[in-house]
Amino acid sequence: MMHVVFKAAKDRDAGEAERIRRVKAAGKVPRVCGPEVIEAPARGPIRLVVPKVVRVTDGGEVERIPVSHEGRKVAKVCDVFDLMEARTRRKLFSDVQIDVGRRYASLVERHAKGATKCSSLEASGGGSGSGEFMDAFLAEGREIAAMRRAAAYDRDGREVVALEVRRGSKVRRIMAGDLVERVCVGQQSLSAVLRAYGGTNRGSHIEALALSLGAALDRMGRV
Repeated sequence: MMHVVFKAAKDRDAGEAERIRRVKAAGKVPRVCGPEVIEAPARGPIRLVVPKVVRVTDGGEVERIPVSHEGRKVAKVCDVFDLMEARTRRKLFSDVQIDVGRRYASLVERHAKGATKCSSLEASGGGSGSGEFMDAFLAEGREIAAMRRAAAYDRDGREVVALEVRRGSKVRRIMAGDLVERVCVGQQSLSAVLRAYGGTNRGSHIEALALSLGAALDRMGRV
């Protein structure tokens, strides 16, 4: 009996050591990022990005030029788009669609932080530069609202249904606007969205949601 308990404890210790090893391994930073990027296992999975700047050529075309110090890359924490692509092992969305989704998420996050600053300015009676900040904050709010409308409605002003989920006699509609909020802002995968609506994680459902989300991101990109 004592031997069994001892063995179980030993197995647990070995399992914990392996878990810690995997966490540390996941936090390792590739050499191409340079020494400035520290190891941080709690950061989660990262993706390597080559920094680029956008410039207009003499012919009027827009091009992205890689800019990198000594060939180094930037480490960015993987978001929901990266993780979905890694799990499916294929590209669900175009680079343009992903850029729109990330830009929208960044705008919403920054605007939420700006709302806190607005409250502080109101409490303190404003101050130098408060007018410019408020103008920028309001303009940002209008841009977010326009993107939300574009995501949720088609050109005829009809609310877009991303997918109808049937379970028995019940039908639940996943609206395109809610799909965008859940994925881009809430960082929920398409599978997670389906589960939230009681749907099954079938390939056809994932495909339908991916197409609907891609179409919504296209509409948002035209704002």
